Amino acid sequence: MSWGPKGTEVRHLINSVVVSFTLWGFVAGAEAMQTPARSEASPSYDASIILAGREFGEIAKVKVDRAGRIYLNGRIVTLENLKRELSRFHKVNGAVWYHRENPHQDPPPEALAVLQAIIDARLPVKLLEKDFD
Repeated sequence: MSWGPKGTEVRHLINSVVVSFTLWGFVAGAEAMQTPARSEASPSYDASIILAGREFGEIAKVKVDRAGRIYLNGRIVTLENLKRELSRFHKVNGAVWYHRENPHQDPPPEALAVLQAIIDARLPVKLLEKDFD
């Protein structure tokens, strides 16, 4: 697999996410996130989640599709609207579940911008290979 120039940017952003986790005291094994016992399905965005012993009140489900469209909790949003919402999630002790369609291919530029917005908002993030929609 050839990473090319975009792949280098992706690796840099992923390294930034790992550094952010370390600085915030989160473990790399984000599998510590658990859904409430009531259901095996993924919870709605406002379900209580636990990551590394810390509870989060709201979860922002962020997805970038192959065409670069950005979704927040199932609705298409602009990057600017996403940034505003991520800022709000930071204030309410939120976290992010992030999914990108076709993760084994080079990402659209919007995916890099979304990851940077999550990092800038200083939110814990769980990278998901499986789509939550």
